Amino acid sequence: MDTQIIVVYCLSDDMLTSLHHYEDKQRQMSDAEVMTTAIVAMLYFKGKFMGVNVFRISDIYGYG
Repeated sequence: MDTQIIVVYCLSDDMLTSLHHYEDKQRQMSDAEVMTTAIVAMLYFKGKFMGVNVFRISDIYGYG
């Protein structure tokens, strides 16, 4: 699952780069990260974004 998430992020980032996408300097998350969160929610959590947030927090802080 981790490898697939990394692939989704890399593809999203590469696509935005090839489109010369501009990101605001005040952002806290890159647009590729936002796209990855949405795609992962659809693939693994049946569209529930809270599931992705819990997954990300547990992965970062080692909970669960």
